[in-house]
Amino acid sequence: MSRIKWVWIAWLVVAGVATAADAKKKPVIPNDVEIRLADGSRVRMLILQPSLEIETKYGKLVTPTTDLRRIERGIRSDPALTAKMEEAIKRLGNDSYQEREKAVKELVAVGASAYVPLYQAAKSKDAEVARRANQALEEIRKKVPESKLRIRSDDLIQTAEFTIVGRILNTTIKAKSSVFGETQLNVADLRGLRWMGHQAEIELTIDATKYAINATQWMDTGIEVNLDDELTIAASGQVDLMVNGGGGYATGPTGNAQWGQAPGTNHPPGALLGKIGNGGQTFLIGENYKGPAKAEGKLFLQISPSPWARHGNAVGGSYKVNITGGRDTEER
Repeated sequence: MSRIKWVWIAWLVVAGVATAADAKKKPVIPNDVEIRLADGSRVRMLILQPSLEIETKYGKLVTPTTDLRRIERGIRSDPALTAKMEEAIKRLGNDSYQEREKAVKELVAVGASAYVPLYQAAKSKDAEVARRANQALEEIRKKVPESKLRIRSDDLIQTAEFTIVGRILNTTIKAKSSVFGETQLNVADLRGLRWMGHQAEIELTIDATKYAINATQWMDTGIEVNLDDELTIAASGQVDLMVNGGGGYATGPTGNAQWGQAPGTNHPPGALLGKIGNGGQTFLIGENYKGPAKAEGKLFLQISPSPWARHGNAVGGSYKVNITGGRDTEER
């Protein structure tokens, strides 16, 4: 077979691979969203509403829904319940001990909806009001899941360019699904919306020589996540936690428990770890991680430190990490 034919065949193979790779990329459908309802359930729908009106401290904005990426609804109660809670909070400082006790019980009975006004009351200059408010907050935390306790009353609206803090003025949003057809969603029943097709999909390399030395060194992925964002992380590769150890200290992303716990962590040396936000709780990623984000902020990565690095022993190798979810804030 001539050289020209071989080149032609090679070109066809490469073109075929490229075409197959391109075919895997799903086109972005504008306004295809995942809706999270107040009861925690989720439904996939197509938003038909052309824009939303948002009241901010600087005035009203009209934002096209195609420019939106995420909405997190703040906590707001109906006027009657709000008035009832305000009256009960005033009684936290009542001269009568019985009235103060009764007010605490009433607010605890309200549950999650009382969290925001109680959080604000806990900052009161009246020491008794602040003490009673904190007492009620503790009681509510005991009976209500942490995921349902939010302290933000404003809506958080994330667009393709910036984030808006304010209040959505629309009472309904027009949408449709293959199951329900066209419908009007009651905004008061919504907890959050996430626009699909705009989430980050990136591949990073985390170098052991930099991020497997001590428990304070973290790699900023540039991925910004919100509460309940679905994160999928896959890692592969190998690191050597003591290069001059003859290869006996090599491990993959799950780490090696036979070496105990790494200095400053509760995880085996060499394990791929993550955290969300600078002060976030460390969690194990290993070779695979999939689940909702438990906090908001930047996603950071680290390799659980080598116990021998602090004695001057060199480390080597790296992990390849594929991340799907959240929003990529970096120019790559």
